[in-house]
Amino acid sequence: MRSPALGSVLALVLAPAALGATHVDKKHGFRFSTPREFASIAIEPTERIVVARYQKETKDFTSRGTYYHSKLELLRYGPRRGEMPTVDEVAASFDKRYGWELEKARGIRVAGVKTEERTYARGDYVYYLVLIPQDDAVFAFLGTALENGFDRAKKAFSSSARSFRRVEKEDPAAAVTSDDPQEAFLQAQIAKLPPGWEWERSERYLYLFNAEKAFVKTVEKQIESIRDEYEELFPPKEPIEAISIVRITGNEDEYHAYGGSPNTNGYWSASNRELVLFERRPHEMTLETLNHEAFHQYIYYWAGELAPHSWYNEGHGDYFGGAKMSRSFRVTGYGPRRYTQRHPVVKEARRLSQAGKSTAEGGLIPLRDLCRWTQREFYGAHRGLAYAQGWALVFWLRESRRLDDAYEEILPSYLGHLLDARLAVAETTLAEARAAADRRLPGSSSELPDDPREFFDRLNRDTVQQLAFEKTFGGWSDDDWDAFEEAFGEFVDGL
Repeated sequence: MRSPALGSVLALVLAPAALGATHVDKKHGFRFSTPREFASIAIEPTERIVVARYQKETKDFTSRGTYYHSKLELLRYGPRRGEMPTVDEVAASFDKRYGWELEKARGIRVAGVKTEERTYARGDYVYYLVLIPQDDAVFAFLGTALENGFDRAKKAFSSSARSFRRVEKEDPAAAVTSDDPQEAFLQAQIAKLPPGWEWERSERYLYLFNAEKAFVKTVEKQIESIRDEYEELFPPKEPIEAISIVRITGNEDEYHAYGGSPNTNGYWSASNRELVLFERRPHEMTLETLNHEAFHQYIYYWAGELAPHSWYNEGHGDYFGGAKMSRSFRVTGYGPRRYTQRHPVVKEARRLSQAGKSTAEGGLIPLRDLCRWTQREFYGAHRGLAYAQGWALVFWLRESRRLDDAYEEILPSYLGHLLDARLAVAETTLAEARAAADRRLPGSSSELPDDPREFFDRLNRDTVQQLAFEKTFGGWSDDDWDAFEEAFGEFVDGL
């Protein structure tokens, strides 16, 4: 006779995992029950495969103390070049991409279709995969968990996958009511918001969020105010028609799950056309980051979707990050950032430079190098110092009242040179394209556009920036650079 205690244990083990809310997607025509205690994670604007993402709210830990949030994603593989992928092709793509080792496979039925639950392993992680072939696509539930927490996670993954059902599709055009490409893009982002997310709109921004509304209101007031400051210091040559997206996640875990890098409080993504932040305390830390990242967003559209050199871009980001703001969100002045301090770094580097130390030994980066560096070089081995010097250089050029006349012209003239450089590189690119076309087929260059601006999105950013550097500093001699270094060093001494 089985003991009651043992029977209770078996019932607990075999029972399906508790489920949470129902996720419904009428664009793709499906619904499923989400795992309980899993938070919905937004999907990036440019994502084409993942149609739903959930993350466990609590962490699981390895024996080494590292942690991971279990995740469940639903992916959709539709036709490519008119051909519908097979289950085997989709499964093979996972094997090839990740190098998983199949541990176990078990037959199940989902939405009336025979399929398999597959379990894979790699390192500390175990993966759960269910592929569901349908007439319009192959759907894939992909769960990821640490090995020592996988048994419990698998129940949640399995229960969600088994709850998958098709629902009637809604015409995608119904969610988009505008013929304007930008407006259609914004409406599409609103339509794909997951459960728990909300949105608000102003003339210049679209806010997408699942953070506390009071904090979101603070973000809205501050970014609108600092935007006025950007426009005063950088008056747009033409009206900026781009509506900037600001996405605010409710906490740091969701921010990282969405795409935020470790040790960051926010970021601007040109490819996704959005600024991403998360609510953290003290709120001033996030708001300081907001002022920094929102500048990147503004100047990108100011320059017609072209980023300046990193010393200029990051230096100004940190300059605005140090904005002193009143309770009514009015900018009253500028100083060093409070939570991401740059001045101690640059002062120490200055001290080491005076002691004869090179950049590799902790001394300052030569300004000729800093102002010429590409983004990759700026983010390289001396990234922390590059940020600090970029801020100090911009802060000096903007706030010092005893600048040489030549130095006063650097910041305003650089942006003009950047735009001129882009046009010059575009004209060269167009001329080269015409010559190449005629070599292939005489007369075919007539089919190319006449306006070099139509080549702007094909240009190499580093090439444009290098020409802008040459236009800004090309006339400087070694003595000019030495004098620039000395004046900058004296300013750093007084910080």
